[in-house]
Amino acid sequence: MARDRSHPVPLGLAVLASAVAAALYIFLRIYFYEDRLIPLTYALPLLLALWHGYRLLHWISAGFYCGLALLNVLLVDASAGSDLMNFSMMVVNIVTVAAVVDRLLVSRERLVEANLHLRDANAELEASNEELAARDEEISSQNEELQQQTEELEQQSTELQQQAEELQQQAEGLQILHEESATRANLLQALLDAVTATETGPPLDHICAAAAGAFDCDAAAVLLSANGVFDLQGGWNLAAKDESLRAALATDPFITLVAQQNRTACLEDLSAVPADATRMTSEFRTVLGSPLEVEGAPAGVLVIYGRAPREWTETEFSVIRWFAAQAALVLRTIQLQEELSRRSQEAEENTRQKTRFLAAVSHDVRNPANAINLMAELIQRSGDDPRLASEIPRLAESLRVNTRLLVELVSDVLDLSRFDSGKIDLEETTFDPAELIRAEVGQYEPLAKNAGLALIVETTAPANLRVKTDRMKLARVLGNLVNNAIKFTEVGSVRTTLCQLVDGSLEVAVQDTGVGIAVEHLEHIFDEFYQIRNPERDRSKGTGLGLAICKRLIDAIGCSLDVDSQLGSGTTFRVRVPGVMIVETDCQPSPSAPAGDRGDHVLAGLQVLVVEDHETTRLAVTRLLAAHGATVDPAEDGRAALRHLRHGIHDVLLLDLMLPDMDGREILRQLQSGRPDRLKCILAVSGDVSESRRQELQVLGASDLIPKPVEMDHLVQRIAGAVRPATAMAKRTSQ
Repeated sequence: MARDRSHPVPLGLAVLASAVAAALYIFLRIYFYEDRLIPLTYALPLLLALWHGYRLLHWISAGFYCGLALLNVLLVDASAGSDLMNFSMMVVNIVTVAAVVDRLLVSRERLVEANLHLRDANAELEASNEELAARDEEISSQNEELQQQTEELEQQSTELQQQAEELQQQAEGLQILHEESATRANLLQALLDAVTATETGPPLDHICAAAAGAFDCDAAAVLLSANGVFDLQGGWNLAAKDESLRAALATDPFITLVAQQNRTACLEDLSAVPADATRMTSEFRTVLGSPLEVEGAPAGVLVIYGRAPREWTETEFSVIRWFAAQAALVLRTIQLQEELSRRSQEAEENTRQKTRFLAAVSHDVRNPANAINLMAELIQRSGDDPRLASEIPRLAESLRVNTRLLVELVSDVLDLSRFDSGKIDLEETTFDPAELIRAEVGQYEPLAKNAGLALIVETTAPANLRVKTDRMKLARVLGNLVNNAIKFTEVGSVRTTLCQLVDGSLEVAVQDTGVGIAVEHLEHIFDEFYQIRNPERDRSKGTGLGLAICKRLIDAIGCSLDVDSQLGSGTTFRVRVPGVMIVETDCQPSPSAPAGDRGDHVLAGLQVLVVEDHETTRLAVTRLLAAHGATVDPAEDGRAALRHLRHGIHDVLLLDLMLPDMDGREILRQLQSGRPDRLKCILAVSGDVSESRRQELQVLGASDLIPKPVEMDHLVQRIAGAVRPATAMAKRTSQ
């Protein structure tokens, strides 16, 4: 039997409860009331049906109890009463109670069904209510949309009304414009005449004539401003007037006011204005003026004069602005034509200068190249002839000088090219200026000694001053100035001084007792192409571009370079470092660092690997380093260099960056992952010694960048300072 909502308990539980009740009654009958006829009421267990609600189980229980009653009657002694009567009474009792309970169960089932129907009805009602609520919300939303549409329609209606009013106003304006169209057509025709007439005569005169004709006036003028004074550049019925009229226009207060306020203005009746309002009251009675703007700045004024008083309209104000704009355009065109002509002349002059420059450079390149070739041949012949062996040192020095001249020429040309392309990198550091001067001047002691000159350094500036700028560029300027002073001084001295001026700036002066510079050449000595084409220049002493490069470098670092000279008495170059670059510190000045140590055994015990693909250079560097005591292993390319480096026996690596099989930077990258412990110094060699290249190589692990051509004294000193810093310092101190 399936359980439904009218049965409070499961069927199994109900059967179990009924069985337990029946067993209980059987037990009581057998063991407690076996001698009594009606000791118990069989109706009581039938009330269980009110708990479980199963009608069929209820009637089965009623039948069971009827059978139990019959058994009871049959088993009890007949003396207790009539068997039939007792059984009948018990059956009537059981059936009556069962029927009442059954009716109660039926009523409960009906009540449950009614409750179920009521619950379903309530659920349907709730669903209906929710649907009605949703419809109410939808209706409310539709009402809001209708309200918004109504407001939009009202707004559109208002806009349409405004547009109608605007159209009405535009119609009225069009009517006015139509009435003015004839006048404007005449004015535009006059403007067109002014534009087209510029091809047949002075353009500003034609603009003045067209403007005066457009307004039916008696005169017009274009005046340009120069320091508050106006100059008559074009006019109609005014250009032929006398100088007094031109002078009056030049300082006319009305014209000055229009230019200063940069707006169009008029005087309708000059007889009614103050006497100082304009200087043209004697001849004209009305004036209209508009400023000329060239590249956004006031440049002059266009004025129109009439001999009768007049009311100027807004339209006429606009028209004169058109004429003023046309005059400004003509002025700008004239300026551009003049600028184009000037730049064309400059370009032609630059072309001629560059042509002469290339010719001179070509000649200058051939001179040292030819000398190098001849010196090499003489050295070869001197080596073959023992009688000429004593000439070899002098020939070698001459060969070296010409090589240096050739390198300087190429370097100067490359520097100029780099400056012209704007590739000037600045690397600011803080350093001791006195130490810088001593270091730079010290490099030229051998050159000055060979020339028989005294090389003097004097420092009067406080020792605690430091300079914050690009050290390398300032050093190059000072070195170039000292080098030039030695080259152009035959007798006497070259004096370099450092002092602090009253304004706090530092001044470095390089003074020589040489040939001096003529007055007519002083203003051109910093020009790139002036020295190279100067027929008086001594080509054996340099390229003539050094001072131009010095000027570029000085300007780049924010300093200044001046020169004083007297022909035959010497020259003084002054480099001024502004006070903003000066820093005061508590540091002591660094010890001087003279030129490199030429000791034969300064590199003794060092194992050096020279990586150079050029055979002659490789051989020369190998022998020169060996002469200083080093043990040198040569390598012609990158692969050979890496094979040598695997042994880990080298203290120094001298690495050319341009190798035939790989870039020298690739070798540095490989060394970053496995650098031998003994390798203390890596010196890269390149013709590009820019600061950016130097920083790149330092990041890759190089100790320094050595420029080509290699100065052996500097190279030896650099190796000794890197590998044996204590020894190198001791040598410098002893010197």
